[in-house]
Amino acid sequence: MPYVEVLQRYAQFGGRAARSEFWPFILLHAGIAWFLAALAALSLASTGWLFGALVFVYLLATLLPWIGVMLRRLHDIGRSGWWILIGLVPIVSIVLLVFALLPSQGDNGHGAPPDRHAAQLDWIVGIAGLALAVVAAIIYMAALNRAMDPYSGF
Repeated sequence: MPYVEVLQRYAQFGGRAARSEFWPFILLHAGIAWFLAALAALSLASTGWLFGALVFVYLLATLLPWIGVMLRRLHDIGRSGWWILIGLVPIVSIVLLVFALLPSQGDNGHGAPPDRHAAQLDWIVGIAGLALAVVAAIIYMAALNRAMDPYSGF
């Protein structure tokens, strides 16, 4: 399962990561983060701070694995890891998305291409993470709409 594999290699910044390792991790990671944020938005009145702290702890705990898999993905397409800094520029950061979609190159300065083939379960986990992110985003928007309604009793 790519999510667990990426977490186990949390501080490995060298090497390469194929799309079949990168995308299931990123989609499930986004789904979990959005779900926790939706829980925080729904419980603003009582325990929102607790879920907000949980989102912060989760994102902080998965920061190094996210950076590691992104750097390895950049290495896989023949780019330097320094390209990750372009993600700090809001609109221009779309370049990272384009890079993540590119196919693996042959041998490059970062080693041979990964022998990892996309397992069906890996993509099911990734799609489930994406679905979780979409559902959580809908819940989050509903909670924000409810919080802005002066007659909702919030």
